[in-house]
Amino acid sequence: MRQFPVLFPSHDVLHTAMRGATLYGLPWFDAQIWAVAEVHGLEEILSEDFQHGRHYGRVRVVNPFLQGTGVQELPALYESGLRRIDSPGSDP
Repeated sequence: MRQFPVLFPSHDVLHTAMRGATLYGLPWFDAQIWAVAEVHGLEEILSEDFQHGRHYGRVRVVNPFLQGTGVQELPALYESGLRRIDSPGSDP
């Protein structure tokens, strides 16, 4: 809490969330996330649960998991068939 500002729910957030659930058909928890962004003037939400690129009020949603032009897929962290590396001092 010392490193990042914490945005707590308020009366305005609750009313805005109810509006978002009604107007946009958002599930309740998504509506609350959107409402916090809307009320506090945040421009963007990173989420895979909303419609990518859509504006809900003044807030734009970006799905960070979509592949874009020129984006390379990261290599797998683990591949089958690799030899296990034991901790130092253990028997192979």
